[in-house]
Amino acid sequence: MESIKLKTISAKEVKRKMTLENEEELTRHLAAGKNVIGVTSHYANWELGIHRLSLITDFPTLIVYKPLNNKDIDTVYNTMRGRFGAEMVPMKQILRHIVKLKGQPNVSMLVADQTPLYSDSDYFINWLNQETLVYTGAERLSRISKAPVVFCYIGRKAKRGQYFCKFVTLVEDPSEFAEHEITDLHNRFAEQIIRENPEYWLWSHNRWKRKRRK
Repeated sequence: MESIKLKTISAKEVKRKMTLENEEELTRHLAAGKNVIGVTSHYANWELGIHRLSLITDFPTLIVYKPLNNKDIDTVYNTMRGRFGAEMVPMKQILRHIVKLKGQPNVSMLVADQTPLYSDSDYFINWLNQETLVYTGAERLSRISKAPVVFCYIGRKAKRGQYFCKFVTLVEDPSEFAEHEITDLHNRFAEQIIRENPEYWLWSHNRWKRKRRK
């Protein structure tokens, strides 16, 4: 029901429904002329988070997504998500968009707990006690663009329909991390949030359908 409301919700109502914490952990990087690689998960009201992120800054906001098989539904969702200026970018095109914006600070936001195809990743971690294939795209984009990685922690408040968005810088300088450390870091951060309040995570998207090939 909340997702349906996103088609008509006003900017004022978006700001009322989702308050910001540590906003400077995002804006200070942009003010310094840096790109930001944002990471979040299918947790609480991440769809409302797209609207709220779009209203923070006038710098380009790129939302990296996996296109749906149904192109009509894909168009409906992307039109809704882009109402306040966010640009929806298929994950296979995000590097091209970042290159196009070279010299202009921007935010690229990834929902990083999606399930990769085998052709997209071969990196497994133990996550929520399951061997889990994970995307490494946030790490690769961070290294290529020398961008900090900021986790966007969206949580639910006690009052119905009210949320918060807390920004946490996980990586200041990607060159200081070994291979896969950044991927491990943001996945562990998401895991901790889910363990604390598992009821707000989208359990229905079959996170463990990819098994390690023998």
